[in-house]
Amino acid sequence: MCIFHPVEQSSHHTFGSKDAQLSQNFLEFLKLVLELHPRRPVFGLRRVVFYAFFCYFVGKKLQNHERMKQKTHYSEALAYLRDYCLRHGRLMHFSHGDIFEAEGAAARLFGYIESGSFQYLVRNYEGGESTVETVAAGDLVGCYPYCLDGDAAPVTIRADKPCTVYVVDGQQLNQHLLQSKETAQVALQFLNYRFAQLHQHRRQYYFTHQPEDE
Repeated sequence: MCIFHPVEQSSHHTFGSKDAQLSQNFLEFLKLVLELHPRRPVFGLRRVVFYAFFCYFVGKKLQNHERMKQKTHYSEALAYLRDYCLRHGRLMHFSHGDIFEAEGAAARLFGYIESGSFQYLVRNYEGGESTVETVAAGDLVGCYPYCLDGDAAPVTIRADKPCTVYVVDGQQLNQHLLQSKETAQVALQFLNYRFAQLHQHRRQYYFTHQPEDE
């Protein structure tokens, strides 16, 4: 799967964790309460603090529930796309170092990995390549959703070790997914989860590939 875009350095500080953002918002709320009610009786202030804690932890519970729901949708979409590849794909073998998709070229392939693993590579600040993601046996591989329309691949996908993959044509898969509301929902669920993962990959990329200050 591939929805990773190399992003500019100037925006790296915007990808903080949601938990950290919640904690910061909570602290700001308490600060505001104390500023607005500096002489409020202790009993009243305790009520406000209790309410703030209650809202904070309920918010975290709802957030965790949403994450679990996203993972469930992803699992269902993964199972559907895996079965599609097994039924309609052709079995292909890739040796170590073989290219599945090349950056800048039209993305055309999508597949289910039976064995082996692939690396997703982008160009780093030094002009070399950096790994932004690795997918292994049991996962899907391809520049999704770029492969659905033959758009240019934003990354290079290279076999990290000998691989066996059930490969389908991306445009053929796209036609299948557009056949019904149910299959279109599968495509959307899979895409939503991948976009959620994008933020995590960007954070990891920034923290491990920052250029040194001059």
